Amino acid sequence: MAASNPQYQNSSVHDSISSIFNPGFVVDGLLPDLEIVSPDGVHFYVHTRQLLASSSNIFGGQLARPRHPLYLPESSAILSIIFHAMYGMSILPNPPPLQDTEAALDALIKYGLSIAQLAAPARPLYELVRSYAPYYPIEAYALATHYRLEDLAVTISAHLLAYDVTRLSDELTVKMGPVYFARLVNLQRSRITALRNIVLRPPVMHPATPTCNADNQRELSRAWAFANAEIVWNVLPNISTYALESAFLQSATSVSCPDCQVMLRTRIQQVKAEWSSVKTTI
Repeated sequence: MAASNPQYQNSSVHDSISSIFNPGFVVDGLLPDLEIVSPDGVHFYVHTRQLLASSSNIFGGQLARPRHPLYLPESSAILSIIFHAMYGMSILPNPPPLQDTEAALDALIKYGLSIAQLAAPARPLYELVRSYAPYYPIEAYALATHYRLEDLAVTISAHLLAYDVTRLSDELTVKMGPVYFARLVNLQRSRITALRNIVLRPPVMHPATPTCNADNQRELSRAWAFANAEIVWNVLPNISTYALESAFLQSATSVSCPDCQVMLRTRIQQVKAEWSSVKTTI
């Protein structure tokens, strides 16, 4: 199919059809009635009524006087994200680059589609943005906060417990805004404060025995204090319960009293339980 738009004059040489949004793409028993072409020559076949129902501005005014085919300036990768979101279809497990998803969110606003609705929890667009969190946590967080996607921001923040905010670029700081930046900083600080308070209390002493009196038990208290100081000095807000347990056990290797060992392990289990209950998201 030859393209009549100057921007697409050479697209017919490399034209292809979307594997998902093709002429046989049936929704509610209806075949597509609108062909959309990207600058890179990919043809998408969609439903006019779906676009109109999803958009608050007649799809950026593009459907006020429909043209067939309809040429849009977004690349095929971006259009694919838009249509997957609009139809409530997952694009996983092969997510596009984060930059394309961000461009798609901008385009959704342009075309009058509600990002808040399309990126609500459990929706495909929500899952797409969340999929970036393990690999690009600060970028995904900035993306979610920029568009005020609260549920996504909260979920993604769990991946930033140990992120060094001093490395944050000015661009990302501006993108996320002062409120969400402060919430991230406060999350990290509150967890460090909570951990310091948790590990401060040493194991309780057991009743004196013929082989271990109060003076002997001070060895356990000293070992706990040593581990406590090391943890507090080197603490990261994402330290694991396993790391805590290892630190306290290693510091008490010289404690031979079985009753002291019981007190130690009891206190370690308490520390692990308390630390696990500390909030991990903004």
